[in-house]
Amino acid sequence: MGIILNSLALYVFCFQTKARTPSVIYTINLVVTDLLVGLSLPARIVMYYRNVETCHICYYVHSFTYSVNMYCSILFLTCICVDRYLAIVQAKASRRWRNPSYAKCICVLIWIFAVIVTFIILTTTINHKHCCFFQLLMLTGFEYFVPLVIVVFYTLRIMWTLSKSIQMNQSRERRVKAVQLLIMVLVIFTVCFTPIHVSQVVFCVRSEVSGMSSSLCTMSQ
Repeated sequence: MGIILNSLALYVFCFQTKARTPSVIYTINLVVTDLLVGLSLPARIVMYYRNVETCHICYYVHSFTYSVNMYCSILFLTCICVDRYLAIVQAKASRRWRNPSYAKCICVLIWIFAVIVTFIILTTTINHKHCCFFQLLMLTGFEYFVPLVIVVFYTLRIMWTLSKSIQMNQSRERRVKAVQLLIMVLVIFTVCFTPIHVSQVVFCVRSEVSGMSSSLCTMSQ
């Protein structure tokens, strides 16, 4: 279902949408990342059921591509939220540099950033299996917690601005729809990305506690 819907969305944004605004550019990249995540899921299922994790190359390639796509989704969703803030709250101030050229550069930087950070995390995890602090810091901090704070802050800021009917020339119906869209983006962000990061934190904490317990047992013996 995800592959079908994202493919349809990609077709609409690429061939049916004439305007190439920053929001459209960020959305196209978001759809691409979601589509790639969907295409990687069958390989993930095969890995678990056939125990293909014994092949370190297969495991690394799959984990790398899956993580890059997921974190790009987080960052592009954050960019969409920030872009909405600039378009609604700071419309005049951001008019000069809020253009498709800057949006394309930001998208390229996001892909590069996600690739570099994911490579560092996976390499560190493989080489130092008992050291999860660095992985925990990078994963939950730079690629989840910070974007979550940004999305929440700008969503509340936009909602506060839209609630002031005196400052907004839009009708009440359009403002209500905008608020509903922002709430939906925040809910999707929280529901889709919180569980995997919480489980990652729990796993790392348990690994650290188990490692400390084993070291204490060894020292006592």
